[in-house]
Amino acid sequence: MKNKNLFVMGILFLCFGLSTIDVGAQGFASILEKLDKLEQRLNQLEALEKRDINRLRNQINAIKPVKNSGADAEILTAMQIKVEDLVVKVNEIKKASKADLGANEVQGLISDLKDLTGELRRNIETAINPPVKDDELKVSGFVDASYFFDHASNKNSFGLDQVEIDFEKLFGGKGSIRADLEWVSDGAGGMALEAEQGYVKYGCMTFGKFNAPIGFELLDAPDMFQFSHALVFNFGLPTNLTGIMFNHDFNNGLDIALHLSNGWDQNVDINKGKTFGGRVGYAFGGDKGGLGLSLIRGAQNGPEGEYLTVLDVDLTFNPVPALTIGGEFNKGSDYVAGLTVDWIGFLLMTHYDFTEKTGLTFRYDFFDDIDGARLGSGVAEKRQALTFAPTFSLGDGMAALFEFRIDFSDQEVFTDKDGSPSKSSAGAAFEMIYLF
Repeated sequence: MKNKNLFVMGILFLCFGLSTIDVGAQGFASILEKLDKLEQRLNQLEALEKRDINRLRNQINAIKPVKNSGADAEILTAMQIKVEDLVVKVNEIKKASKADLGANEVQGLISDLKDLTGELRRNIETAINPPVKDDELKVSGFVDASYFFDHASNKNSFGLDQVEIDFEKLFGGKGSIRADLEWVSDGAGGMALEAEQGYVKYGCMTFGKFNAPIGFELLDAPDMFQFSHALVFNFGLPTNLTGIMFNHDFNNGLDIALHLSNGWDQNVDINKGKTFGGRVGYAFGGDKGGLGLSLIRGAQNGPEGEYLTVLDVDLTFNPVPALTIGGEFNKGSDYVAGLTVDWIGFLLMTHYDFTEKTGLTFRYDFFDDIDGARLGSGVAEKRQALTFAPTFSLGDGMAALFEFRIDFSDQEVFTDKDGSPSKSSAGAAFEMIYLF
């Protein structure tokens, strides 16, 4: 049975690999990446000798617009015209260098190129993310399917994990409503309908049910680098909050959010107390990442005086566009059966895109369940997990990944294939996601 499971994973990997060898023309993301490189070269040109101007030619010729069913035909036509203009300008620069024109003429041509690249970029970004008009209903969502097998038990299954449809509508430029409806696997072969989010937003106020603004990892599969969530996400953080939130971006890299809610994942409050918290974030210059500090505290399991408290620090760092480094530190305490229980957890993650279609993710996470009250084993333990995930972008909103994960503890909290206690557990998964 074990060999059969490995054979299934091997066949999936082989078939998927062959299917990605010949994918169509470059997407918009590729063009934007080339524009980034072009604009960097243009900035460098101002300090270069004229003989270096010709190096731009190949980069410009590589920028070609592509057909996209979601883009407006007029935008695509405008993009084509601008690309042709770019090529003309590069040829002029080439001639200028040979004709030994003065610095002013060459600088003027460089300025023209910068204007054209900027206009082309705006056209592409508009085609990728067209602005939502006031009173227009925006519909989006995704489908998440997978194959998973557990090494110890040899259990394996294909599954439809989640289907989500999101509705959003703007009003007057200041207000909006949003509802995220999802069908999720109930673990018994069926699908359960839930409202992941549903809120009214006006100005800086959000009122209703919303994703908790805390932690490094996000909830939905399209926002993940792996198939599974880290231990910190599963055992140290809330998923959603029902209440009210105020958030503001100060446009200098600093943002703040404050919220008051029923409690962790409680659509209806189970006691008289409320949970409060907030997050202060700072975005590094450009797209280099950011740092966040979050605190949440409230009466989760009992009356008002019995508080659950969590302090969380999240970090995202992008030293280069292809590399993402993430980290999180989580420290919490709760009041259970008359006793205070504590835990500490953290994760480190790195993802690198080797090409436009392929990438690789590695994640290490740690969770110290100091009093044995969070991980569900009932004993104090230190648990760790290693996750390795090759990722693939298939274009047109489709993506896939393989995940290989091993969990291990300093206590025998797992079960091996013979039913005996074990300190480790391993599994693998293949996942495909379509985002629309």
